[in-house]
Amino acid sequence: MTRSLITGGFGFISSYLTPLLLQAGHEVILLDITSNEGMLAQLGDEVKAVRASVADWAQLAAAVRDTRPDIIFHAGALLPPASEDYPQAAFPVNIEGSYNVLEAAAPLRCGTGRVRQQRGLLRAGCPSRACAQ
Repeated sequence: MTRSLITGGFGFISSYLTPLLLQAGHEVILLDITSNEGMLAQLGDEVKAVRASVADWAQLAAAVRDTRPDIIFHAGALLPPASEDYPQAAFPVNIEGSYNVLEAAAPLRCGTGRVRQQRGLLRAGCPSRACAQ
């Protein structure tokens, strides 16, 4: 079973990605600075939640180390209008957070270890067709 970690786990993209991954037989871990009890209740026991920030290297590294995902879907970000109104707050999340995700994924060294950008969603990990399986 593929273990998938989604940053921004309680966000808009994740609310659509999580059911797709579950249908494909993935074990899903949602990483976010917030929680959504309603979403967790709807998904049931099939999903694990980890409270952490992509902007905090120690939190993110510990979460990745502890959960050992096969693939990381990076959807954690501070979006407009907040990111435009408060660019100083957006930088650590959007820029440093993306860097932290890539660095946290590096020691996993699974498969080819490819990292690529897909329609605004950064994906790091081994399966080339994670959602298709």
